[in-house]
Amino acid sequence: MNKPSSNIPKEASEVFHRLQHELLILYTKWNSFKTLYCTSDENIELLDESAMGFFIMHGDIMRDNIMMAICVLTDPASSNVKGGERDNLTLRHLASLVASHDSALAGELNRMLESAKTSWEPFRSHRNRRIGHFDLRTALRETDELLPDVGVTDVDSALSLVADVLNAVETFYDEHATTYHDGVYQEGNADELMEFLKRNVYLEKYCNNKEFGDPLD
Repeated sequence: MNKPSSNIPKEASEVFHRLQHELLILYTKWNSFKTLYCTSDENIELLDESAMGFFIMHGDIMRDNIMMAICVLTDPASSNVKGGERDNLTLRHLASLVASHDSALAGELNRMLESAKTSWEPFRSHRNRRIGHFDLRTALRETDELLPDVGVTDVDSALSLVADVLNAVETFYDEHATTYHDGVYQEGNADELMEFLKRNVYLEKYCNNKEFGDPLD
């Protein structure tokens, strides 16, 4: 993604634009997931007829990848690794970089991040107990502490809150906000895959029927 002209301080600009890129890619993945698995029963039936085992596995992988990405973007500003601190590419790290230039904006960002924690916490539970780590009691179902349900509206809300933080920075410095929810257009996307599968079904029906619609022997 090309970096547009911006008034964001140099120390924060590179991190900001990289976070923008990551969020656009995440929205692209999420939109693909919704197209394939959340749009209609017709789509699910078509996937099941085409390659059920593959699409069940693919759906699980995409779901966990999206959950993990939300956690990564909303992690702490740094992590302790082998006794040393390593900076993370996160919203909180961006807020820490802004703080040395505009304390009022940094304060607003931190308030937004604290307010959004409850929306991001269910994803963190899945990351900590099922995806990033395989909690034994959870895996063996030996605990009454069930993993939280995460639905479409939960992901939509979580991503929207990430976008709000980035747009707060962009609006402050550049008086501009970015629309993230459409993601990045890519050829061969999920919509095109569904159209291909539908055409294949229609072609099979056509090939298996006579000109006037009678089934072939």
